[in-house]
Amino acid sequence: EIPLRLVGSEMCIETGPIVPITINNSAAVLEDHFPKIRKAHVVVEYGRPIYINELAPENKKQLAPYVQQIISDTYFKNKEKYAELMAK
Repeated sequence: EIPLRLVGSEMCIETGPIVPITINNSAAVLEDHFPKIRKAHVVVEYGRPIYINELAPENKKQLAPYVQQIISDTYFKNKEKYAELMAK
């Protein structure tokens, strides 16, 4: 698992929400077959916007782990939900 790094998170507080995006099975397009590109089923899910000014203080202090947990939960949910589709 690669740690999430939120660059400019201080700026997000003033400019708008963070939208967590989860991508499943993208490696099947190129990385699993390099140097060839293959057709694959890729699942992209946009999460609910996270408005930093509405978060609890403990989540504001630990923003990157908070967002990473949301993305991780969505990734594993989609991995299970679309396992049969992504195996093709």
